[in-house]
Amino acid sequence: MNTDTPRGRHTEAGNAVALTLLGLAVAILAGVAVLYVIGKSSHQPIYTPEIADEEVIEEEEKNSREGWGTYVNDTYEFSFEYPSGWMVATGTLSTGEPVVSVFPAVATSTTSNVVSLEEITSHVSVYPHGAETEETFGKMQASTVIIQIPEASAKDYVFNTGRPWATKAVFDNSPSSWTDAGFVFARALVEEEEFLFMRGEVEISQDEFDEVSGDVMLRSGFIDANVRHIEEEILRSFTFIDTSASSTQESFANEEEIVVLSPEHGEIISSPFSVRGQLPSSIEGDVSLRLEAMGGEVLAEVPIVPQGTWGTGEHTPFEVSLVFDAKTATSGVLVFEYTGFPLVGEKGNKTVPVVFDTE
Repeated sequence: MNTDTPRGRHTEAGNAVALTLLGLAVAILAGVAVLYVIGKSSHQPIYTPEIADEEVIEEEEKNSREGWGTYVNDTYEFSFEYPSGWMVATGTLSTGEPVVSVFPAVATSTTSNVVSLEEITSHVSVYPHGAETEETFGKMQASTVIIQIPEASAKDYVFNTGRPWATKAVFDNSPSSWTDAGFVFARALVEEEEFLFMRGEVEISQDEFDEVSGDVMLRSGFIDANVRHIEEEILRSFTFIDTSASSTQESFANEEEIVVLSPEHGEIISSPFSVRGQLPSSIEGDVSLRLEAMGGEVLAEVPIVPQGTWGTGEHTPFEVSLVFDAKTATSGVLVFEYTGFPLVGEKGNKTVPVVFDTE
């Protein structure tokens, strides 16, 4: 063919373009193949948690509860930690089972302050003998909260999004003062709560709902993330205690304890009010008492001077008066700070939650 003709020159140019594109495609494929081989042969770093990581996590959890008080129940042999602004109430349910509840002081809704399993409020409650309930709590999954007790297991109740709003913990080995039905339950108050009842893939009415036959209730709503975090930390701090210690050890522990006679845990107070109690002889220095609002604002602070001779080996009585303006606060906590044995030079503290009379 004569390439000098216009048609010949056009054919030759087309062949050149085709060869160029083919070469470029081959180069790209070769580059991809090389990258694939390099990727397969490269060792990707794999993160393996070490014991040190566990120690860091435990330290972070401990720091998140810094300044919290500790509740100890000798009758049912357990303890837990809780923050200022939360109060502890003990009593029995209408069916007679014992219950210990800790909840935000502003959530007080009943005269007794005892929270039943079905009461719709934020709380963490301990039911050593179990509790009867007719409420359906809905979808469950393995809990993200690790209870620090051997052979404990926990389940989270979750929204339809999978986010936990409540947790129930049970124990294979509990103290003899408990029954097999005993458990701990934590729930956060759910706002704008809605329910969807499903039978397989079909939505049904609440009247048709039958949990026994496999129907599922889906719950949606919103919770206070901070309240939920506090409840999780309370659960993590929950533990059984050994009450079989010798009487000498118990006596020694009592000698180190500040005794508060008035006000009681969760008592309603108004300004002015008196604080009465007894100081142990082990205290080495000054004792101060301050009243804090739930948010941490100091409303009043006074030194405590014992009535009588201090350091005689016995508790010494004291009584002080506080005047305060609660402003918009509805609850607070009395904080005793002191220096004592055995941590000489380090401050200890004792806290008593209170509720302000707003009437």
